[in-house]
Amino acid sequence: MGATRLKLDESIYFLEQMESNRFNPPHSGYYLSAFISASRSVLWVMRNEFYHVDGWLEWYESKESSPDEKRFLENLNELRIRTVKKGTPSVDYGIDVYIPPGELTGKKKESLQRLVGQAVTVTVYTDDEQPPGDTTESGVSFHAHLESVYPQVSDFSGDDILGIGKRYITWLSNLVDECETKFGTEKSLPKEINPTH
Repeated sequence: MGATRLKLDESIYFLEQMESNRFNPPHSGYYLSAFISASRSVLWVMRNEFYHVDGWLEWYESKESSPDEKRFLENLNELRIRTVKKGTPSVDYGIDVYIPPGELTGKKKESLQRLVGQAVTVTVYTDDEQPPGDTTESGVSFHAHLESVYPQVSDFSGDDILGIGKRYITWLSNLVDECETKFGTEKSLPKEINPTH
């Protein structure tokens, strides 16, 4: 197994730990920091491992990112820089709810729209534990289905950081697979340190 594959496997390990510890602060931030560091190193390790292989540099430079991928990678790099230079990222949580049709009408809808962008208190009950109260001047109560609770960081606010990590690992894995298929793993080592020669 080559150095690039090992670094990718390290990244996958930290992503798995992020998932296992997503509701366990501050460990969730520790594993996020380790994941960002390891995953952003994969391409540097690849360059070091394959740079001297004929045709590799041309292949690598031919890999174009779409505009969406470029923005995604820029955001990820900003998170890496912040993680390395300013400390462990703080993980907070987002929720997705589904509000059935007809639940938000009239005063409830107006009250909820008025609260957008404000700090609010959310209390969650099952329907049989405690039904929601009435809408008041300062708040609104409604029935909804809690779809998901997910970890997020400010750089990707509103997005599940685990989903972002999985997306990045998929992209890296495809690139590493293609690289190893095209160029192998041990061919890139100089002969004096290549254990197979």
